[in-house]
Amino acid sequence: MTSPDPSGAGEDQYGTARKITRIMVVVSFAGPLFDIAREFATLDRTTSQVLKIIGGVATIIGVTGTIAQLHYYERIARRIPDPALSARARFLKKAMATCVIVKGVEEVAVALLAAPSSKIMTGPIATPVFIAMFVLSVGLIAGAALLVFTLIELQMVWRFNRRFGAQLRLARFNWKLAGAVPTP
Repeated sequence: MTSPDPSGAGEDQYGTARKITRIMVVVSFAGPLFDIAREFATLDRTTSQVLKIIGGVATIIGVTGTIAQLHYYERIARRIPDPALSARARFLKKAMATCVIVKGVEEVAVALLAAPSSKIMTGPIATPVFIAMFVLSVGLIAGAALLVFTLIELQMVWRFNRRFGAQLRLARFNWKLAGAVPTP
């Protein structure tokens, strides 16, 4: 994931996704840092809400790296070739993107609903409570789905590991037959 294919084959197709993944992983660490700052610093309510919104945006940016990584996996699986593994990566790319967008919107909505200047949370008590419960429920469902998709992604990475091992053994066998010296 961090270094280009030594053969250079396919870099024009998925090299950009690999590079984006590296950048987005660094950005994704900002989200939890904003959450930690909110928890341990004495902040007024507005500053806390701004940090929550920024943390949500950083999380969305970080997950963009995961989406780019899944795009890279999809392209690599085509090259192996393993159509089932490629289809799994393509499905996860779409499913995780959808969950993250929903979760990000939920976080921003919660921050806006809780803002001191929010006009939404005024009026009869049933309306604001219903809105808040609905938004939180949607976020909870998206978060649970994202957890399931992350577990599926881990299983897919394990399958990639097996496939790469098989490709390595095949390459070494071919090199041996050709009398070539394999690289480590």
